[in-house]
Amino acid sequence: MIGIRKITPDNFDARARVVYDFASYWHRNQKRKYSKEPYVNHLAAVANTIWTFTRSSPLVAVALCHDLFEDTDCEEEVLRKALREAGYTSEEVGYIIRLVWHLTDQFTKEDFPELNRKERMALEVERLSTIHPDAQTVKYADILDNQPDIAKNDPHFSIVFTREAKAKMKVMDKGLPELRELVNEVINRC
Repeated sequence: MIGIRKITPDNFDARARVVYDFASYWHRNQKRKYSKEPYVNHLAAVANTIWTFTRSSPLVAVALCHDLFEDTDCEEEVLRKALREAGYTSEEVGYIIRLVWHLTDQFTKEDFPELNRKERMALEVERLSTIHPDAQTVKYADILDNQPDIAKNDPHFSIVFTREAKAKMKVMDKGLPELRELVNEVINRC
């Protein structure tokens, strides 16, 4: 891709490496849809992008946990305890958990079965416009990692994903400008 995707947490600080192990445990049985590689590789790639652009250990922890509440049975208190044990301050723990919740889809098929995907996505896009700027930055990195994989492996769905990504990027305008610009370049090529 652009040289940012890295699968191991070697560049992270010690606290973020502990969170990487924590996220690896909770996502241990999950595989990426197309490549069948361990799902934690996606989390590490998103986190590496965040590390490359920000050098912020708490924000790397957010990136590593961004799908935790959505895709696993991990509860907030379990994450809170793990973050404390990793050495994050109480303020950092609160920040990380708040942003993980910001990145957790609220308008899911399970919770809103009466809505179709387009309707749910419109609500999700509206919600994403209001999330913390740092959460938007992590969402940028998430889109950046997902877009090429989907475009390569599922051209039909890629049309839908790209349309949704463009809608999200249009309203998520408070995150890191350099990363936002890069993501917009990538999705506009699709």
